[in-house]
Amino acid sequence: MRRSRGPGGVLSRLVHGALAVALAATALTAAGALTTTTAANAADGDPFDPDRAAVFLAQDRPTTLYRAAQVGADLTFVAEGTAAVPYNAIGYNTVDNYLYGVQQDTQRLLRIGQGGAAMDLGAITGLNVDSYYQQGTFGAGDSANTLYVRGTLDLGTVYAIDLTTRVATPITLSEEVPNTSDLVALEGYLWGMGNDSRIWRVDLDSGAAGSWETNVPAVTYGGQWVYGNGNLGLSANDSGDVIQLGITNATSANPTFTILSTVNGPTPNSNNDATSNPGPDVDLAIQKTVRSAHTPGGSITFGIHVTNNSAVASSGYYFQDELPASLTNPSSPNTECSFVGNLMTCAYGTMAPGEQRNFEVTATAPNSIDPITNTVTVTGNENDPNLDNNTATVTTSPDYAPGVSVVKSAALDDGAVFAEGSTLEYSFLVTNTGNTDLTAITIDEGDFTGTGELGEISCPGTALASGASATCTADYTLTQADVDAGGVTNTASATGTPPLTPPITSVPSTFDYEDEADDALTVVKTATPASSGTVGQEITYRFAVTNTGGTTLTGVTIDDGDFSGSGDLSAIECPATTLAPGATTTCTATYVLTQTDVDAAGVTNTATATATPPGGGTVDSPPSSVTVQTPDAPAMTLVKSADPTEASAVGDTIAYGLALTNTGNVTLTGVHVDETSFSGSGEISAITCPTTTLAPGATTTCAATYTLTQADVDNGGVTNTAIGGGTPPGGGVIETPPSTVTVDAPEDPSLTVTKTASPVGAAAGNAVTYSFLVTNTGNVTVDEIAIVDEDFSGTGELSAISCPATTLAPDASTTCTATYTLTQADVDSGALHNGATVFGNTPTDGEVDSPPSEVEVELPPNPSLSVVKTATPASVDNAGAEVTYSFLVINTGNVTLDGVAVQEQDFTGTGELSEIVCPTTTLAPTAQTTCTATYELTQADVDAGGVTNVATATGNPPGTDGPVTSPPSETTVGSEPAPGLSVVKTSSPASVATAGDVITYGFLVTNTGNVTLSDVVPVEGEFSGTGELSEIECPANTLAPGEDVTCTATYAVTQEDVDAGGVTNVATATAIPPDTTTGGGTPVEAPPSETEVDVPAAPGLTLVKTADVDRITSAGDQVLFSFLVTNTGNVTLGDLSIADSEFTGTGELGEIVCPADVLAPAESVTCEATYGVTQADVDAGLLSNAATAVGTPPGDVPPVDSPPSQVDIDAPHAPSLTLVKTSDVQTVTAVGQVVTYNFLAINTGNVTLTGMVITEGTFSGAGDVSEVFCPQDSVLPGEEVVCTATYTVQEADLTGASLSNTATATATPPGDGDGGGDPITSDPSTTESGSESPDAALPTTGSQAAWVFALAAVVLLLMGGALVFLRHSRRGADEVLPR
Repeated sequence: MRRSRGPGGVLSRLVHGALAVALAATALTAAGALTTTTAANAADGDPFDPDRAAVFLAQDRPTTLYRAAQVGADLTFVAEGTAAVPYNAIGYNTVDNYLYGVQQDTQRLLRIGQGGAAMDLGAITGLNVDSYYQQGTFGAGDSANTLYVRGTLDLGTVYAIDLTTRVATPITLSEEVPNTSDLVALEGYLWGMGNDSRIWRVDLDSGAAGSWETNVPAVTYGGQWVYGNGNLGLSANDSGDVIQLGITNATSANPTFTILSTVNGPTPNSNNDATSNPGPDVDLAIQKTVRSAHTPGGSITFGIHVTNNSAVASSGYYFQDELPASLTNPSSPNTECSFVGNLMTCAYGTMAPGEQRNFEVTATAPNSIDPITNTVTVTGNENDPNLDNNTATVTTSPDYAPGVSVVKSAALDDGAVFAEGSTLEYSFLVTNTGNTDLTAITIDEGDFTGTGELGEISCPGTALASGASATCTADYTLTQADVDAGGVTNTASATGTPPLTPPITSVPSTFDYEDEADDALTVVKTATPASSGTVGQEITYRFAVTNTGGTTLTGVTIDDGDFSGSGDLSAIECPATTLAPGATTTCTATYVLTQTDVDAAGVTNTATATATPPGGGTVDSPPSSVTVQTPDAPAMTLVKSADPTEASAVGDTIAYGLALTNTGNVTLTGVHVDETSFSGSGEISAITCPTTTLAPGATTTCAATYTLTQADVDNGGVTNTAIGGGTPPGGGVIETPPSTVTVDAPEDPSLTVTKTASPVGAAAGNAVTYSFLVTNTGNVTVDEIAIVDEDFSGTGELSAISCPATTLAPDASTTCTATYTLTQADVDSGALHNGATVFGNTPTDGEVDSPPSEVEVELPPNPSLSVVKTATPASVDNAGAEVTYSFLVINTGNVTLDGVAVQEQDFTGTGELSEIVCPTTTLAPTAQTTCTATYELTQADVDAGGVTNVATATGNPPGTDGPVTSPPSETTVGSEPAPGLSVVKTSSPASVATAGDVITYGFLVTNTGNVTLSDVVPVEGEFSGTGELSEIECPANTLAPGEDVTCTATYAVTQEDVDAGGVTNVATATAIPPDTTTGGGTPVEAPPSETEVDVPAAPGLTLVKTADVDRITSAGDQVLFSFLVTNTGNVTLGDLSIADSEFTGTGELGEIVCPADVLAPAESVTCEATYGVTQADVDAGLLSNAATAVGTPPGDVPPVDSPPSQVDIDAPHAPSLTLVKTSDVQTVTAVGQVVTYNFLAINTGNVTLTGMVITEGTFSGAGDVSEVFCPQDSVLPGEEVVCTATYTVQEADLTGASLSNTATATATPPGDGDGGGDPITSDPSTTESGSESPDAALPTTGSQAAWVFALAAVVLLLMGGALVFLRHSRRGADEVLPR
C-alpha cells in the first residue's frame, strides 16, 4: 500500500530518515571514515545591499555567482550560489538592487538575488534567436531600469530590454562593432573592450559607434564592470588578471585611456561575465610622516596613515609609494605591502567608517645631503568625493652644516718705499667655522687691482679640523701701474671640501693698500703746409705732448685756445691718452682753409695739453702757437646766353642770362655787367644781378629780357654783346673778356582752309551752299590767296568761288563761298563729296599752300514698301480644300526698288504653301503689283481651327546691299472641330492566387472624333484594391481621328485583396482637343469601362511542436512546450488557437499562451505552455504531447486545422535501492530473549519501485529469523520503508561471539513497455550483536562508544529529516525549484 503524504506520513519519514542516517553515520564512524559535508545555505533571493559595493562574477554552466573580495594585492571571488540554469549578459540594476541576465539557449529573462538564486521572469521577445547573448549592462538616468545586451551575432545592434514587458528593442549602430565579450555603461555611453586592445563606445541616443586604440593587453576580457570610482574593471579570460582602466574625457571626440592597476584574480572557466554594484561614495584620506630625522647614510622611516572619513565602509583600496631611487633596502612590517624594486604597493580590504590603518616603510638613506621627497596616493574601489586628500607628500633633509672663513692683510717689506719693484707681503688667515672636518684647503684670488703677478700662495697644511685656523702667505712686486693707482686692492676667498658634500667657499675678504707720487706735462704745436692761398687746402696740425713728471698720466687731451680760422678745426686725435713718465705722444688735427681765411691773409692757432695724474685732478702744459700764411690771386669770367635761342613770332620774349664766375682765390665785390652792342629794334630791359659779391669759384647769373618786334623777325633775329667787372679785397677793378649771343628768327609761312556745307534735304533741285574758311597760320603776311576745288562728285555745275580778301596777315582769316543745285543722280548716289586747297605768296616771293579740306553732304535715300494679303475662300470645312492667297505690293518710297518679293512670316499651316509668283520685280515710286500663291489645308490645320498667314514684301533700294521690308499683313482661314473618345479596360490574368501576384491592366483608348486629341490619359475610377496601382504608361498620348492606343499598368495584389476575394477596377480616359484661341480645348472624357480579377481563397496552417528539454529525470522538472504556428495558405487566419490532442502527462498542462491570434500568410507565431513533470511521467519513461493548430479564414470559409505535431521527451530510468539493517539489542544475554531486526529500505533512484522484498542472507544465529514484514511493497523515489523481523535467542547463541545478520532488499522498477523492468537488489547490510557466555556475565566492550555513535547519528538524522521536510515544504510552496 502507498504511504500517506499527510502530516503523519511526514513525521514518519523524519523519524525513519533520522534513524537511517544515524545508523549510517555510526557505521562510518566505527569504520574510521566518517566525513562531514556542509551544504550551501539555501538562497532566499533577497535583493543585494545597495550600501555594500560589490563586483559580481558569473561563471560556468550551470552558472555560479561569485562576489569579489580583496585580500592584500589579490582579488578573490567567494561563491554566492549556483543557479540551476546557465546565464550570461548580467547587469546590476540600481533601481531594485537585483542582478538581471539572459538564460542561455532559451533567451529568458532571469532575476538573480542573494545566494545566486535565479528567478525566471519569462521569455524575452525581439532578440535575435540565433545569437548567444553574453554582453549586458544597465543604463543610468532615464535608462537606469533598462538592460542593454548584445549577442555574438549582433555586430550592428544593441538591444534595450524593458524589464516590465521583457520586450527587446533594437538600437541600430552606425557601424558594425566586433564582439566585445561584455558591456558597461559610463557617462551616457556603452563601452566594451575588444580582444585587440581596441575599446568601443556606443551612443545610446543615436547609435553612433566609435573606437580607440589602448595599451591594454590584447586578450579576451569576459568580465567587464564599472567601479564606484568611475574606472573600468576588466577580467582577462586567459590569466584572470583584473585591470582597472581609467577614462579621461569620456564624452569627447578623443578620450584617453590609462591602466591604473593590475591585480591577480581567479582564472575563469567558461561562460564568464561580470557586473558591479558601485555602492555609496567613500572618502579615503592618506597622510605621510617622517618618524625621525636622519643622517647621511643612516636609516629613514616613513609613516603612512589611511583613514576612512565616510559613514559607510570601504570595500577595499590600495596605495602605491614610489620610493626615491636613492633609498635602498626598503622594507615594511606590514604584511599587506609588497615591493617591486622601490615601488611599494599596499592593498587592504574592508575598512569600517572612521577606521584608520597605519603602515610603515623603512629604507637606508644615501650618503648625501640632498633632500628626500616621497609621495604616496591612495585609490579606493568606490567613488571618492574628495580627491584633495588622496595624495600626501613629505620632504626631509639630513642634519649637515660645514663652514669656512678667511681674513686677508698686506704690508711692505721692512725699509721698502712705495715704488715700482718694492715687495708687498700678503697674509690669509683661514678658519674652519663648520661642524665637519675640511680637506683640500685652498685660497682663491678674486678681484685684484695689481697689474703684476701675485706670487704663489703657500699654506702650512691642506686640512683643518672644526674650529681650527691656519695662515697662508704670498708676495707681490709693485708695478708702475700700481704706483700710478696709488696702491692695490686684493680680494680672496678660502675653499675646503667637507667629507660628504662638494667643496664650500668662504665669504670673500678684501684688503686695500694705498700711497702717492708727483706729476708734470709739456706740448709743442706745428702746421703742415706752413703757407697756402687755396681755399679748401687741408692744414695738418701736430701736438707733441710729453710726460715730464714722475707718475703715469691718463686722459691726455689737447685744448685749442686762440684760433683765428673761420672754419671748424677737426677733432684732435691722440694715438695714446696715457703717458708714462718721459713718454711722448703726438696728437693731430686737420683744418680746411676757408675763403675768409684766404681773404684775411693767414690763420693763427694756440693750444694747451691737459692730463689726469693717478691721484686725481688735472695737470696742464704751457701753451704753444703756430701761423699759416695765405697770398691773394683775383680773376673773373662772363658767359652770356639767351632763351629761347630761336624766336619766330612778334612779341616773343627773350630771356638773357649773364653768368659771372669768380675764378680767382679772393672774394670780389661790386660785381656788375655792361652791354656793349645790341642789334634789336626795341628796348632791352635793365640787367639785374642776384648778388654783387662772389667768393672764389662762385657764380652768379644776371638777367635781362627783350620783346621781339616785327622788324627783328623781318631781319632774321637780334645779336647782343656784354662784359663783366668786380673789385678784389686789395682794391681796384678787374673786367671779364666780352661775351656775345645771337637769337635767330626764321621765316615760317603757313595757311589752312576748312570747307563746310549748309544742311539740305535729299531732293533734286535743292541748293547746297559751300563755305571755305582760310586762315594765315604762319608768321608772315600772305597775299594773292586763291581756292582750288578738287574731287567734286556732283553731276551738275558748281558756281564760282568768291573771297572777300586775298591778303592775310599772320593769324588773320577770310571766308570764301560757292553754291550748287542737287540733281536726281546726286540724290540717287546718296552723298555729295567735295575737296578744296588754298594757295598764296610770302613776302620773300615764296609760295605756300594749305592741306586739302573735304566735306561730305549726306543724301540719305528713304525707300518704303507696303503689302496687303487676302485669301479666297475665307473659310473651309474639310482638310484638302485649296485656298488662293493674293499679295498687293506698293512702292511707297521715293526711289525705285528692284528685286521685289513676298516672304511668308508666321504661317500656322502644317502643309507646304506653293511658290509665291509676282508679275514684276521692279517698282517705281507709287507703282504696285499683285503676287499670288495657293495652299491645301491639312488635318492639323483643321484641328487648329484654321490657318493664319502673315507675309511681308521686300525690295532693294538703289546703291545699297540690304533690302527694305514692308509692315506685315495677316489673313486667316477658319475651321470648326468635333472631338470624341472611348476606352475599353482589360486585365491579365483574369484570376490570381496569392498576395504579391501581379495583374497587368490594359486600357484601349480610341479617338472617335474628327480632330486630333492630345494628352490622352486613362483615369482610374473606383478601385477596390488596397495597394497602390502603378503609374499608367501609354506608348503615345496623341491620337489622330480614328487612331487608338493601348496603355498599361500593373498592380501587386495585397493580402487584403486576397482576403476580399478579388479586385474590381473602373476606368475612363480623358484627352484635350485643339483650341484655336487658347491653345487647348475643353477636355473630352470617354464613358467608363470596368474589369474584375478573382482571388479564390486557399487557407492552410502548419504546427511544429518542440520542448526546451529532450529528457526529464525527476518529478518537479519543468518543461516549456513551444508551438510554432505558420500560415501556409493565401488568406489571413484569425481566432488562432492550439488544441492539445494527445498528451501522456498525468499532470495538468499549463495554459497555452500565444502572443498573437491573427496570422497573415507566411507569418508565424510561437505559443508556449509549461508543464510540471509528475512521478508517473518519469515512471512511464516517456512524455509525449501532440497538438493541432486551428485558424479561421476571412468571409464564409470554414476554419482550417493544421496536421498534428508531436514531441516526445525521454525520461531515462535510474533505479537505485539502499538497505540499512539494525537491531534493538546490542548484546544478547538470555535464552528466549527476542531480538527485533529493522530493515530501512530507501528508494535512492528516480522511479517508483514495486514488489519490494527483504531477503535474509548470512545469519550466525542457531535458530531461524522470522519472516520479514514490510508495511508496503511500493516505494516512491526518496521514500523510506522500515520492515521488521524477530529472532528468539537460542542457547547455542550465548557463546560470547557476535550474533551477525546480513540482508538485501530487492524491488522491481517500471519497464519501458507495459510490463515491469528487471528487479534490482541493494547492497547487503549487516548488523552484529554481542552475546554473553552462559556461565558468566561478560563485560560489554565498546557499548558506550556505540551508543554515543548511535545517539549522534540520531541527532544528525533528525536534522537531515528536518531539511528534507523543509525541502518538500518549499517545493510545495514554489512548485518548481530553479533548474
